[in-house]
Amino acid sequence: MDNNQKILKAKGQERGARLAASILHPLASIRRLLSPALDLRSPGSLTVAPFPSDYRKNPYIFLLYDHLKKHEVQVLPKTRFTLLWLLRQRSRVDILHFHWPHFYYSSKYPLLSQIRFLTFYLKFRLALALGYKFVWTVHNLFPHEVKPSRKQAWLRKKLATSSELIVHCEFAGKRVRETWGKKEGIHLIPHGNYIGFYPHSVSREEARRKLGLADDALVYLAFGALRRYKGIPELIHSFQKFHHSVRTRPIPPEAWHGGVGNPMPLLLIAGKPLRRRVQQDIEKSARGKDFVRLHLEYIPDPEVQYFLAASDFIVLPYQNILTSGIAILAMSFGKPIIAPRLGCLPEILQEKTGLLYDPQSPDPLLKALEVSLRLDRHEAGKNSYKLAQRLSWEKIADKHLEVYQLVKRKTTPR
Repeated sequence: MDNNQKILKAKGQERGARLAASILHPLASIRRLLSPALDLRSPGSLTVAPFPSDYRKNPYIFLLYDHLKKHEVQVLPKTRFTLLWLLRQRSRVDILHFHWPHFYYSSKYPLLSQIRFLTFYLKFRLALALGYKFVWTVHNLFPHEVKPSRKQAWLRKKLATSSELIVHCEFAGKRVRETWGKKEGIHLIPHGNYIGFYPHSVSREEARRKLGLADDALVYLAFGALRRYKGIPELIHSFQKFHHSVRTRPIPPEAWHGGVGNPMPLLLIAGKPLRRRVQQDIEKSARGKDFVRLHLEYIPDPEVQYFLAASDFIVLPYQNILTSGIAILAMSFGKPIIAPRLGCLPEILQEKTGLLYDPQSPDPLLKALEVSLRLDRHEAGKNSYKLAQRLSWEKIADKHLEVYQLVKRKTTPR
């Protein structure tokens, strides 16, 4: 696409947005006239509609709203971001709380993506005109699998400027201010822990027997949904060099905190690849390597404990990241973590909970893996768990309630 075509496309998108705004502008006056009759809520009530709607499928969202219910916040169990739903729920709902808005405006098919973009903007403007208040937890500045476009950036900025934003760390707040020029209405609330959510009753020995892992192996685990930005093929490449180094040269006692003789490193990769190409790349990288074990499938909640209990380290070889639920999961199971100094990770983790490496340095993963041999992983695991305990959902729910109450008192932006 040449520059003239790009300019024409951008102008077409802007005209579409202006058309949508012109269509919805009269609704603001209608809302002001009808709001006394439409609004049937009691002054002290607070009702939140979460998006995505089926929040029970996501442990973070489930735990958040489960604890908010204890504060007598009404949480709608199923929501639909449609024109009809918005009109019907006007008298019931105070706040629309989005987590990953791109689920509602994008698609991997270009034509469908254009349609969803326009309809989302129409519904967004209608919601504002009807008096809905927006909260957006910014888990990512932009979706991982979609290259940021001018159109997407424009829409996300519109949503950001019309919402109270929740971020999980100082770095995320800084990036929000830089990206969207938002100077206020940004609230720092950390990501809560997963202690007690997943079963955690099996021993290390039992977990290794189930997974077929040797008792004396030094197990490094990469866990969770497998996506391109998580850098699994690159991890396998670095681990191959690490394994060769460890198995072919003597490791002096001062360089190996854990036993007599050389360790037997093993890389365990568990989780479902979200794209076929990702799975193919991982399988190709792991082919012929007996020190790599693949479990490329969805891991049900009851099975999560086996992979965490069997591991000695959790490796997060991310190439880009803002916040990480897997880091919180590892901490909740008391595991030391190897991760890059990216996004929120330096604020979430501390040196005593594992290793943070500079992703711009030469062979960063290889060096981190080598340094991990000297780490007291048992002490680091204890420190990880102590940090996770501080991230209680009771405190996090309190902070969300404060944001909701603030939002409810504010005048709806237009």
